[in-house]
Amino acid sequence: MCIKLRELNNLLVLVIVILLLVIITRKVMETFAADTEECNAIPHGNPNVTACTSDTLGQVVTDEETGKRYLCGQTDGYGFLCQ
Repeated sequence: MCIKLRELNNLLVLVIVILLLVIITRKVMETFAADTEECNAIPHGNPNVTACTSDTLGQVVTDEETGKRYLCGQTDGYGFLCQ
């Protein structure tokens, strides 16, 4: 009886972990899809985008100097031009 309860407990923990992973994956995919709809970025970046700072990483911004839209990369000043 004790072994069956342990197996049931382990199964329930496994189901909960899988559900959490599915929820997190969905949330990440929704966020990624929202970013790509706003900006169809070109594959090579520009290292001198003043609008891309540590506060705007991963966001679509408009460069005030050029008026062009960029998807900011993972480092300061690096952005991918939106088409």
